[in-house]
Amino acid sequence: MKKSLILMPLIAALLVTGCTGAKKSRKKKSSGETPTSGQTTSDGGDPVVVTWPSVADGDGSEANPYSPSQARDEAKKLEQSTTQSTVLGAEVYVRGYVCVIEDIALDRPRKNKPSIIDNDVKFYLADDKVYCDNDQVQTQDAVLKDQAFGVYFATWQSPTGKWTDYQQVMNIYGRLVTVKGKLMNWMYCPQISADSNSHPYVVSVGDKYAGADPSYEALCSEARSHDADAQ
Repeated sequence: MKKSLILMPLIAALLVTGCTGAKKSRKKKSSGETPTSGQTTSDGGDPVVVTWPSVADGDGSEANPYSPSQARDEAKKLEQSTTQSTVLGAEVYVRGYVCVIEDIALDRPRKNKPSIIDNDVKFYLADDKVYCDNDQVQTQDAVLKDQAFGVYFATWQSPTGKWTDYQQVMNIYGRLVTVKGKLMNWMYCPQISADSNSHPYVVSVGDKYAGADPSYEALCSEARSHDADAQ
């Protein structure tokens, strides 16, 4: 009996610690709720909340690209891919607002394969139905499977095009861009991705959305864009 009484305060303390240390659950977006994303400001202030606008639906052609939500729905029709199995779908055009820039490789030696030099960018597209923010991407939040659309390993202007500097990449944040590439239903996030023969690429960059975060910072810094350990 004495042993049980001694253990009770310890158990209570552990329960309190577990509750306070747990990650806060995210409120699931209802069908009538406008998608928003936020990033904590550099001075530690409240996140800047961005409400992304709608993007016209299309048929995936060059003249009439898919919106991000359409492209996501089409990608999810494919067999789900893992890191060991890549299943790519049709080559399509997608137009949307760049809401997150995850990784920037500017002539960067690939980790564990330094003879391969990468020059590509990983980012995410938003409309009024799909979006994500830096925190969700960085922590691989489950919300990405529900409402995000990614563009992975994108080159500039052509399948072999090159990004020239960090600011050129940062300039696409918040802008309405059109990309071309093959759809993929990766287990982490439906996306446009690369295979051994080709990369997706940015076709055009349009106007910047007035409501985009003016102090946005990419997940990959300028210094890390050249660091083989960044990936």
